[in-house]
Amino acid sequence: MNNHTRNIPWLKSRKQIILFIFIDFFFLTIVNSIFFKEIFLNNKNGHFETIINYLLYYLAWTCVAYITGRYHFYQTKLLINNFYYYFFIIFCPSFLFVFIIDPFLNIFTSLAITEILKVSRIQLFLNFSIITFFIQLPFRILILNFFNSKKSKWFVLSDKVLFNDLKKWSKNNLKKISFYLIDSENIKNLDLQKTEGLVINELSSFKKNDLNLINQISEKGIEVIDSVNWCEINMQKLPSKLLINNQYLDKNLLSKHNGVELRIKRIGDISLALLISILSLPFVLLALILIKLEDNGPLFYQQERVGKDGKIFKITKLRTMKPNSESNGAEWSKKGDHRVTRIGQILRKTRIDEIPQLISIISGDMSLIGPRPERLFFIKILEKEIPLFSKRTLIRPGLSGWAQVNYPYGASVEDSEIKLSYDLFYIRHFSIFLDFLILFKTIKLVFNLKGSNPGEEI
Repeated sequence: MNNHTRNIPWLKSRKQIILFIFIDFFFLTIVNSIFFKEIFLNNKNGHFETIINYLLYYLAWTCVAYITGRYHFYQTKLLINNFYYYFFIIFCPSFLFVFIIDPFLNIFTSLAITEILKVSRIQLFLNFSIITFFIQLPFRILILNFFNSKKSKWFVLSDKVLFNDLKKWSKNNLKKISFYLIDSENIKNLDLQKTEGLVINELSSFKKNDLNLINQISEKGIEVIDSVNWCEINMQKLPSKLLINNQYLDKNLLSKHNGVELRIKRIGDISLALLISILSLPFVLLALILIKLEDNGPLFYQQERVGKDGKIFKITKLRTMKPNSESNGAEWSKKGDHRVTRIGQILRKTRIDEIPQLISIISGDMSLIGPRPERLFFIKILEKEIPLFSKRTLIRPGLSGWAQVNYPYGASVEDSEIKLSYDLFYIRHFSIFLDFLILFKTIKLVFNLKGSNPGEEI
């Protein structure tokens, strides 16, 4: 079986984003070289230093552009029918970088681009936005057409249960994939060269004759991949239903975790939690005043959650619901929940209500990134309904996680099962790189006020 992409499965679906980032770099470099040629060639600080500074400021601009959604549109239709959206993602990152990030760099470092290039902020803003807007639009449309024109076809050698599950799991993730159910009798008559490959059950489930047939197909250069790895690579999740009787779970789920990365993660948790606490203090104080003014109720809300290895701990949040909202017992949140206050709706949208949980991160009960800690009441229900749900507690829970940035707010058993598949993927593929990716995605969701309500599209 082909293994060339399995070590970094989340990168396979990011080729388009990487290509767009390269296009940005290419065109911005050309435009800057034309307009600021004398600065690049005859800078008094030295040519090499100018190039390094340029690369650093471009990296900062790319981060801002990613957070504001510049690289996250995949349909050509979106460009054509929502031209104003494309207009926004060109100008918004340019504005934020030129008038907010660059002044910050100017205060604390010598890397401010306006100082390096000796230009005004208005001139730099126009350079970033208007010129690149007209130059890059046709290239992006061509690339989007190229990506969206390909529809991959996979044959599935299994029973109907797996076939139907794959179709259901990939329905929302992968619009351009089609599945065809086959058996060992008719597979010899199919032209497998015209497909992406063959998806199978775990090898131990096949008879000897079928295994020989699978080996023959693999030897012809056709990708043969088991269902667990297919979901892992193409959807970046691990459906628990596939792992119940699979040795993969016990052998590989925590195999990539190592002490060095975990210690770096812990240091990062404490450092970022302290920094965010200080920066967000004015917003929290304002929120407390508004909460008190609305209904004169309690300012904070404490709740027991289940952490690593089943440890019970208390989280603290800013109160977003009316007092005594759960007097009749715990219940799922739902769209348009009448229990949420007017101020609470704003706090949830902006995630300000989550800030007091930084205390749990500093104390060690939580991490910035990991599966969201669940309430014991719901865990008892979900463990009966969802296979392997308890595996979420193998690592520290997080303020945000792979499930949170890939799936809307969970409000049902079905939602919890889907989110578990993302959590299992994160546990299996934990790395500092993946944590940074989740962190950037989280900032993007907060900036766009998305992901805080049940059923809300991310």
